[in-house]
Amino acid sequence: TRLTIGFAHSPRSINVISARFEKRMVSIPRIQMLTPVKVTMEQETAVLRGTVGRESDRDLIARLALLEPGISSVRNELIVAPEGSTSDRPN
Repeated sequence: TRLTIGFAHSPRSINVISARFEKRMVSIPRIQMLTPVKVTMEQETAVLRGTVGRESDRDLIARLALLEPGISSVRNELIVAPEGSTSDRPN
């Protein structure tokens, strides 16, 4: 038995994928970003760069990226700020 897809699939451009994900990150108030998360795409791999306040935020952003259509793997280059540099930021 051979299965075929009955519709045309057009892949999204890497610029659309990265811009959409960056926009989603800004809308999540619980993530403590000290600099905006910059997403660049290397084929289907998202490369995450920026500075976050906590290790849990770094991990959460990487996991959320994997849920984004068009992203199949993540290279997480996010930096966690040293303790004390985020004390004036809301949680």
